[in-house]
Amino acid sequence: LTGTGPDSWSHDGTSAGIFDLSGNVWDWVSGLRVKDGEIQVIPDNDSALGADEGENSPLWRAIGTDGAFVAPGTPGTYKYDGVNPGTGATDIVNVPGGAKLNTSVTNPHYSGEDDALRAYTFMPFAELAAQPGVPVHVLLKELVLFPVSADVGKGIFFLRNYGERVPARGGSWFDGPTAGFWDFYIREPRTFVYPDIGFRASYVEL
Repeated sequence: LTGTGPDSWSHDGTSAGIFDLSGNVWDWVSGLRVKDGEIQVIPDNDSALGADEGENSPLWRAIGTDGAFVAPGTPGTYKYDGVNPGTGATDIVNVPGGAKLNTSVTNPHYSGEDDALRAYTFMPFAELAAQPGVPVHVLLKELVLFPVSADVGKGIFFLRNYGERVPARGGSWFDGPTAGFWDFYIREPRTFVYPDIGFRASYVEL
């Protein structure tokens, strides 16, 4: 059950630590999305203050290779690209090869005319690499958008790099022992509902 178990299950091993970062349910994460492959964020943790995160919010910013926050659609921003060409099939299929960090999207997972739940890919998060010649700014590692090293546990990276996709992290009871802190699920639209996807609530006494 949520919040149960020994103190060793918390993030810092104490009773004051954060529990259930791995498993239980996938946690929706605010302030981040992938729009047609481009990584976009709400800077400065303003999402914690209730900033507008609507699909057409003017607050979304892309990330340049120098770490600067720039307007979405600016050339040369960070994007998640497919390793292999995608498909035009309208079935829900896995595109093999996973994803890579790039500054353009040369391989969208789905090449059809809509952005519905079509093709996707998945891979170990630790194996996510950058296109040769594309520098990895430390900001991407600080935001857990790129592995800090090859030793980041067993997390899985799920991705659709077309349409608007919003993130969840941590895995769920459905994933069993494969759930982990480094799991990164950015495959679904903001309207997606499933029994093993939830959110992290907090109590505030007003």
